[in-house]
Parts: sequence; C-alpha cells; structure tokens
Amino acid sequence: MTEVEAKVLEFLRANHSPDSVWPFRAIQEGTGVERRAVMRACRLLRAEGLAEWGRGHCEVGSGSGSGYRATKERT
Repeated sequence: MTEVEAKVLEFLRANHSPDSVWPFRAIQEGTGVERRAVMRACRLLRAEGLAEWGRGHCEVGSGSGSGYRATKERT
C-alpha cells in the first residue's frame, strides 16, 4: 500500500459512518493529498476491498450524494 493510499484509508476509517460517504474534494481537504491522487487511491482501495463507493448522506455540502467510505468489515 502506498503512502497516499494509507492516508486516504486512514481518513475514511477515522470518519466512518455506515450511512455517510465522502466525495473526492472532502477527502482531498482532509488529507492534503492532490485530487487526482485521491481519486486513484480510492479506486485502488475499492479494488482491494478496503473502501466502497456508494450513495448516502454527504458529510460536506447539503443533503445526499455519492462518494467513498471504508468497508464495514475493515473499519
């Protein structure tokens, strides 16, 4: 696992909620990692089963949206 993937996963785990998701922008702001690297890390973490993409309550902005969260099994 790369340093960027580890940062993103740490952010997702620290902010885990079963009904909430984090868009790329929020993960970028929370980790200080460049947006393209966040996107790549999220997709790799999803492929490894450590994160999942979904729809739900967006922790930033208003209402619902789509984004990533740590998987329930590995939080």
